[in-house]
Amino acid sequence: MKKWTWVLIPLTALVVYLVSKPAEIPPKAPLQGPFAPALTRLSPVTLKADLSDLALKDQKALGLLIQASVIIDRLYWLQHYGDPIPLLAHAPDEVARQLLLENHGPWDKLRDLAPIFGDFPPQPLGANFYPSDFDETKAKQLPLKIRQNPYSLVRQNQKGQLRQVPYARAFQPELAQVARLLRQAAALFSDTQFAAYLKARAEGLQTDRFQPSDRLWVALKTNPFDLIIGPIESYDDRLLGVKTAYEAMLLKRDFTWDQKLSQWEAQLPHFQQSLPVEAEYKSETPGPTAGLAVFDLLYARGQANSGPKALAVNLPNSEEIQLQQGSRRIQLKNVMAAKYERILKPIALELLALDQAEQTSFAAFFNTTMFHEVAHGLGLKHLVGRSGTVRQALGEVADDLEENKADLLALYFIAQLLEEDQLQGDLETYYLTFTADMLRSMRFGMESAHGRAAMARWNRFIQAGAIVRQEGRYRVQVPTMGKEITAQAREVLLFQGQGDLAQVKAWLKTNAQLNPDLKQDLARLEKANIPADIRFIQGEEFLGLQPKEEN
Repeated sequence: MKKWTWVLIPLTALVVYLVSKPAEIPPKAPLQGPFAPALTRLSPVTLKADLSDLALKDQKALGLLIQASVIIDRLYWLQHYGDPIPLLAHAPDEVARQLLLENHGPWDKLRDLAPIFGDFPPQPLGANFYPSDFDETKAKQLPLKIRQNPYSLVRQNQKGQLRQVPYARAFQPELAQVARLLRQAAALFSDTQFAAYLKARAEGLQTDRFQPSDRLWVALKTNPFDLIIGPIESYDDRLLGVKTAYEAMLLKRDFTWDQKLSQWEAQLPHFQQSLPVEAEYKSETPGPTAGLAVFDLLYARGQANSGPKALAVNLPNSEEIQLQQGSRRIQLKNVMAAKYERILKPIALELLALDQAEQTSFAAFFNTTMFHEVAHGLGLKHLVGRSGTVRQALGEVADDLEENKADLLALYFIAQLLEEDQLQGDLETYYLTFTADMLRSMRFGMESAHGRAAMARWNRFIQAGAIVRQEGRYRVQVPTMGKEITAQAREVLLFQGQGDLAQVKAWLKTNAQLNPDLKQDLARLEKANIPADIRFIQGEEFLGLQPKEEN
């Protein structure tokens, strides 16, 4: 056996996992036992669509993509925790097992990574990307080519010698299966552009070279279905914010809603130039073919189905492609609708001032999320006055700052568009919806980049008097809120351009704190049984697909 082949995962383990994977608890099943409260915090949402009128070839192709997504879920387990089989076998009951599946490990992502049961030690900061005893000091002593490689594991042998293992080698058997399924699906789809992307993505998964497939994906404009698959986001790398995690999302386009967004694409250069900073902090030009689109989520696995569920997608993460071609910003309409009705709206009724509590709207939630994704492509990807990217300079706190920037700029742009009569609605409704959404995001906890960003932003609004607590409810002061959004947006954009890691860490330490009043108020949401997030009930049976054939 070669020296490093121990990192490969046997195919037999994958077969056992696929066969023994516990069924998801259906939405109407009663939850009982000591673990029921934790699962009750996740409102079950069935991902469904009627695809029965599709040609059988397309139905079969979608089934193949679902099979590939299940394998991707296995890879995420191995990156995030390790082999799931022993852990799942020792779950005290079915509800606890479902919590393990929801979190891909024994740590609850919506409770600051507290153990779901037992006396598990804290999750390593580097998840399973690095040796379990790695801390920030050890991680930053790695050679630059290892430290900055988003597609490799860091492993050490019995002598303590370190080496990086590319994902394509570490997970070669599983990725070969995924690639085969993508190529089979590509041969069935009538959409030739989408088929070309799938074939290129299959190649990328087996080589860790994703730019060719990313470029094809950015160019997709009219594909009725989509598949986001591969190692993409780095949220789980809390050491350096570099190592990417596997995920898969199968999507169906909503052409009617798509048309509503087309008007904003041409305004991206204008948005960039209107940023509230000096010229050198907005000198980069957004990619010329960035696309806004609306899809419904049909199926999600891996990081996309672990912990808090994403409302939207802004990809690819490659700074080079974003500057040359732009990025696609995808709204997940069915996920957004579920979160608004089941979570955001009830939060507003519980915690906003009585005369403001009913003024939120789904349109405001949708548009704020849309402009959040637009804002991810604006500002700077590279530092001002020195070489290097913002992400390289800010490392593990880059996501915190980026999420903060996107939320603030979303409201900054919306205020401008309302004033210019380019957008319908009123500013107070947007600010109230935004405030309720901050309360929703803070429930993800301080181990979440979105949660930390919302907490830092919230405390600044409280300090400025933009949000005022009155008798256990929160009143939004509209004029003050507008001024503070501009001030905070400027501050974050300057932080990114300067890339001062120590400065940003000190800023987060000061502002991303849970004060006693807010802690008490968030606890009221638990007592009111308002879910913290959603969980997906999903599968081919909810999509009207024909039973898959054996391969």
